[in-house]
Amino acid sequence: MATRRPRGDGGIYKDEKAGLWVGRLELKPGPDGQRRQRKVRARTKRAVAERLRELRAAELGGLDVSTKAMTVADLSEAWLTTVAHNRKAPSTLARTTYTIRHYVIPAVGHHRLDSLRPEHVEAWLAAEVKAGRAKRTVEGYRLTLAEVLTWAQKRRLMTWNPARLAELPVGARLPAEKRSLTEDEAQQLLAALEGERMGPYFTTLLLLGLRPGEADALAWTAVDLDAGTLTISHALQRGDGGRPLSIGPTKTKATRVLSLPDRVSDALRRQRSLQAQDRLAAGPDWSEDWPGLVFTTDHGTPMYPSNMRRDFARICAGAGLPRLTPYELRHSAASLLVAAGVPPFEAADLLGHSDLRMLERHYRHRLTPVVTAGPKALDAMFGSRR
Repeated sequence: MATRRPRGDGGIYKDEKAGLWVGRLELKPGPDGQRRQRKVRARTKRAVAERLRELRAAELGGLDVSTKAMTVADLSEAWLTTVAHNRKAPSTLARTTYTIRHYVIPAVGHHRLDSLRPEHVEAWLAAEVKAGRAKRTVEGYRLTLAEVLTWAQKRRLMTWNPARLAELPVGARLPAEKRSLTEDEAQQLLAALEGERMGPYFTTLLLLGLRPGEADALAWTAVDLDAGTLTISHALQRGDGGRPLSIGPTKTKATRVLSLPDRVSDALRRQRSLQAQDRLAAGPDWSEDWPGLVFTTDHGTPMYPSNMRRDFARICAGAGLPRLTPYELRHSAASLLVAAGVPPFEAADLLGHSDLRMLERHYRHRLTPVVTAGPKALDAMFGSRR
């Protein structure tokens, strides 16, 4: 038999049969003028009282608390369908969808929006760190959830954003530091690429500093070997596992026209010859789904990043070089250009950066173990006693 407390807003009583405390909140009348209530249940009276206070605050904030709140999983799927699908590029949408369905929903998707707390998010992120996730990956998980919950706030489904208040766990693995080839190492690599089928591709990445996605989307119509120029205006958008989706604008949505070094011109001529041989050998199996691409497989389709990384690792090992990723060729291009005396702003233009900050913070690496520029300049200014 239930022992009841006084009726009214915030009334709490114990349901002896269920072994739970029950709270009842009197709500504003509905559109039809009818009386409305909301009941909550918990194992302790204190938990019920706290929940009633939260519901009252949410109602005063303009939220409709008359029905049971949706879960994080419900919200996430709704956000993917109504917001992300229309606003995000195909490659970004694919990555975000994967993150939500494989990480966010399994971890916190069962929580109702009105019961999600920062500590729930913190416990999930701590488990990801324990599983070996890198700091940047964990930050990305929290950012994705925060973006979804921000949309809920705008729709008055929540009054706060627990993800933004959650603390990141300490001890997360830091990402591996990017590195650059020295001049001697770059010479070794270029020599090793001479006889490789993928040689033209990696030569172009190294000497022009292209993003791999830009090279993957490069079309023959953007290459003018007679004028010695190449136009970068598109990038290949990829989905799960590097699956090619579509060709869209570059990361900065800007177009740049690059003058070709002789080695790149020679590499592109070789690539055109190799591709003609591949097309002839493939015959009717040659794909027409991606017409006009410069760099393709032997069947005319875009190359998969995993295959390129594996091929590049093999080439580096054969040349006696440390293992690098294709993207680190972009770092090498920036570092080698600045080391060769190219003004940083010109190197930034080549890489497609709008200012010097990205170049200086992430792409340029010091290639000599000792910094000598300062002492040499001071000796020239004040004279040397030696």
